[in-house]
Amino acid sequence: MALRLTEAYQLTHQEGKVNLRLKIVHTWQECGSLRETARRLSISRNTARKWVRRYRKQGEAGLVDRSRRPHTSPRRTPKEVEEKVLSLTGLGRKTYRPRLELPEGTVRHILRRHLGKVKRRRKKRKTFYPARPQGEGEDRPPGYPAR
Repeated sequence: MALRLTEAYQLTHQEGKVNLRLKIVHTWQECGSLRETARRLSISRNTARKWVRRYRKQGEAGLVDRSRRPHTSPRRTPKEVEEKVLSLTGLGRKTYRPRLELPEGTVRHILRRHLGKVKRRRKKRKTFYPARPQGEGEDRPPGYPAR
């Protein structure tokens, strides 16, 4: 029993994902075999095993997607240092380095994390010469090669 188009479309929504995972669990409960469940639904045995285990441990709540965010971030800059950087806002990031002895990149990451990305205005590029001298080429039709 392959996945129908409507079922595949439901995979983009959380409810649809849970419904399809419930279908895996119900099929397993019917036949009692992970191998047979995987064969009927055209999925791998590992996938069937994962959802059946989660259903056994947590019930229907276990079929919801889990967060992929890490629990800890061991290399993150300590809060005390971030507070020092934020207390000196208004300076350029190159002036932070002698005061705090931090790399520019670290300061940039801290400022972006707390203040958001600052949009800079780009200077308009100056044109030092015109694309074509005035009056030249106006007598020729478009696409005619220049001399």
